[in-house]
Amino acid sequence: MIAEKHKGYVYYRCQAVDCPPNSIREEKLETAVERLLRDIKLCDRDVAAITDQVDQCLKEEDPAKLRRGRQLQLDNIDKRLDKLTDALLDELIDKETFKQRQETLLLDQIRLRRELAEQPEKALSADIVRQFLERLKNLAEHYVSAPPAEKREIVEITTSNRKVINKTVYLEPSKWLTDTQQTLGVLYGAQSRPTSRTRHRDTKKNIKQIQEVLESEETRKAVSGLDKIFGQN
Repeated sequence: MIAEKHKGYVYYRCQAVDCPPNSIREEKLETAVERLLRDIKLCDRDVAAITDQVDQCLKEEDPAKLRRGRQLQLDNIDKRLDKLTDALLDELIDKETFKQRQETLLLDQIRLRRELAEQPEKALSADIVRQFLERLKNLAEHYVSAPPAEKREIVEITTSNRKVINKTVYLEPSKWLTDTQQTLGVLYGAQSRPTSRTRHRDTKKNIKQIQEVLESEETRKAVSGLDKIFGQN
């Protein structure tokens, strides 16, 4: 849809010949976007509570320690494979037993190598999560006060399936935003549960979900775009 000014107001309409000749006021479009962004219900207390939760859990997991542990397991598998080959050559085991044990070790080797390769170079931190949540918390307010160019960028980043049917605006949040809201919803619930070993295990699982959301290609592009927009002010 393309903007046109008429009697002091800005209207949007599609210029394609086969589209219905309807139009919609700019204010209605902006209200619809603002309403969608305000569905992200985050306050300072939420950001602080979730960040603290992430920080407590991450302190128990040193990425460098995890990497060293996986590397030690790989080294151990190499030694076991060598011993297994020696046992076959010395006829201490038969070929069928050799193949079965070798297959098990090779599968473990592949899994560990994959885990090492997938381990992010930049580990998740409470500060990264906090900055991400701050961006979300302030999106609606920033959109309202943003100049037109920034508003268009925010709409592109945060929404999908944008339609206007008659005078009604239909918007859906982008997939990265939907995934984030679902993950945060789980964390909200986790904050109110009693402290227990089960709760701690659930918290680690929830934080893993946050990490997966933040490391997805779509979220990275979205965050990069938002950082660029927020950084302009």
